[in-house]
Amino acid sequence: MFQRHIYNNPIENLRFNILDFAVCAKVLERERERERERERERRIG
Repeated sequence: MFQRHIYNNPIENLRFNILDFAVCAKVLERERERERERERERRIG
């Protein structure tokens, strides 16, 4: 019942989508950092 309320309310739905987007952006940024670290290690090592 609670979930149905979230999906039927566009404002709440948008808020959750923005939170999801923020989390995805954070994860992608961490992945990029890891990739940069690997690249540095390859150049040095």
